[in-house]
Amino acid sequence: LGGAINIKMKDGFTSQGGQLQLSGGSYGRLQGALEYGKQVGDFAFYGALEGVQDNGFRNVGSSDIRRFYGDLGYRPNGNEFHITASLADNLFGATGPAPIQMLQQYWGSAYTTPQSQHYQIGQIALSGNVSLSPSWTLSTDAYVRRYIQHTVDGNSTNVQVCADPALLCFNDPATPANGLNGQQLANPFGPNPVFGEIDRSTYLTTSVGGGAQLSNTDTLFGLKNHATLGASFDYGTTNYTASPELGLVLPNYYTAGTGILIGNSGTPVTEGPVDINFYNRYFGIYALDALELSDKLTLSAGARLNMASISLSDQLGGAVNGNDQYNHLNPMVGLTYKITPDLLAYASFSEANRAPTPLELGCANPQQPCIMASFLVNDPPLQQVVAQTFEAGLRGQQVLANDWGALGWKAGVYRTLSLNDILNVPDPVMQGYGYFTNVGDTLRQGVEAQLNYRKGPVTVRASYAYIDATFRNYLTLGSNSPSADANGNIYVIPGDQIPLIPHQRAKLSLDWDVDSKTRIGADLLITGPMRYFGDASNQQPLLPGYATVSLNASYKITKDVEVFARAENLFNQRFYTYGTYFDTTQLYGAFTNPEMMVPGQPLSVYGGVRVKF
Repeated sequence: LGGAINIKMKDGFTSQGGQLQLSGGSYGRLQGALEYGKQVGDFAFYGALEGVQDNGFRNVGSSDIRRFYGDLGYRPNGNEFHITASLADNLFGATGPAPIQMLQQYWGSAYTTPQSQHYQIGQIALSGNVSLSPSWTLSTDAYVRRYIQHTVDGNSTNVQVCADPALLCFNDPATPANGLNGQQLANPFGPNPVFGEIDRSTYLTTSVGGGAQLSNTDTLFGLKNHATLGASFDYGTTNYTASPELGLVLPNYYTAGTGILIGNSGTPVTEGPVDINFYNRYFGIYALDALELSDKLTLSAGARLNMASISLSDQLGGAVNGNDQYNHLNPMVGLTYKITPDLLAYASFSEANRAPTPLELGCANPQQPCIMASFLVNDPPLQQVVAQTFEAGLRGQQVLANDWGALGWKAGVYRTLSLNDILNVPDPVMQGYGYFTNVGDTLRQGVEAQLNYRKGPVTVRASYAYIDATFRNYLTLGSNSPSADANGNIYVIPGDQIPLIPHQRAKLSLDWDVDSKTRIGADLLITGPMRYFGDASNQQPLLPGYATVSLNASYKITKDVEVFARAENLFNQRFYTYGTYFDTTQLYGAFTNPEMMVPGQPLSVYGGVRVKF
């Protein structure tokens, strides 16, 4: 909501020839990539194919990545048209947090496996850029996309043996745990089984959309002016299914399936199969104008009207149904001023909004928490998020005197106030469950600075970001934090830090062209401490910050053949990228510390060869 990313893909007009890259290294990684581009007259083709196999440093943490991108372009008489295709089939394992006491024993530990995520996507897109006149340009795009996501996740469960040991219950010794037929499950497992469950879910999404934009570069009131007018429409339909299978957790925390599927269980129902269709419709129109008031001062102003409609339809006859509408007009205004030819000042104000996602809408009831990203229930509607952003700064570049090299830099401040922000809140009782809720207003403000310096064969890049992310309202939230009260609630006050956002990040990079064939480089990445997920009231110690160093080197054997190597986390630092809490009394009760972490990757070394043709 506070910015945008513009990505320019390669095509056959800009990327000529081919390159083959083969590499490998730590944890059984094997990687290959092939790309080739060619232009013939007004036509051009570009294609890129990549495959990666990596066993990972964590138990059952292997990954398989396969992806392709292709572009066919046509450029007649100053106009340009492209048809692109994107394909991917990626499988990832063991990405979740593990108890810190497990990680202290073995850094690659995984908790309650299996854990796997399988992603598949296919997309075809058309785009065109047509010059209508010397001052008018029309840009268009259209796409169709198919996305499939399969998740398998071993978890703890609320199924337990009833007071009558011949039956199974849910969440207490009296509430029945039911099968798919609605009948209470019998207990063939004896008096003291350690139950878990395997949660399987699938997203199947088809999306289509497109947009058109008119641009005009001319004069207005005798001043240079650039105007843009556009519209976009996106439509998507998603079928979401999920099912929990009762499992037995083995001493290595592997959850073995029993073949017994859990039906609607709990009071209110918080477990059971799901089959829901979502329908998303997004329409936007926008206008932007940049007027050069002088050769130094430019005024920009514009607005975008967003209209969204999100529908949910329960295919099992349940209560997950609804149709929510969200509309908002987002204005913006900005100024840029050239203080000198090499120094520019800027300031702007803008609004942006986003509608809640179907997952957020379908998991917004604190009384019926969901296994995150797995199960949806009937919930109250959420309000859309509106962000108001102010930013200002300076950027410049300078060739230094006395052959001291060239310097480029920028520094800015920003302040984004998000109204009715939506956050993920953990359930205080059930591990792995949670819900989405509007948490009032949140504020993110800070400073960003970047410096690039080059002198001869040496290039130095440095960046620093400070962010203060806080709640702005008094809140009562459910939490799995050790600070929660007897009802599982924590109490947030204005000024409390938002979890999982570190105050500070910094990066320093150094590259040295030793000679025409040899290059070496180093990167230092620093990330500050942050709050654990669940510690919105800021009562617990911080997740520690960390710093890592990476080295890279390359050597050109010939003009077209190059070997390279890279070492990541050179000093083998032990650090965590995510932290949360869990109930230590669940499963085997082998832990006393409620902290769970995602471990950072240890020292890893990779090497390979690139061949151009």
